Amino acid sequence: MEKLNVRFPDTTKLKINDIGEALDLFNSDVARAALMIGLEKIQALGSRDKQEAINLVISKNLKCK
Repeated sequence: MEKLNVRFPDTTKLKINDIGEALDLFNSDVARAALMIGLEKIQALGSRDKQEAINLVISKNLKCK
């Protein structure tokens, strides 16, 4: 696997940690799964409504900053 140079807000790191602890999973496994789930959802939405997918990505990205 290749390491991505992506920065996440502290709240995201805390959520990953909380989920990992609650499910007794490694944080990296939770983060990878969350990323794949999110990508699949964006891709599915984009196949139905490209503009809605763009709006979703933009709005979620603004909340991360």
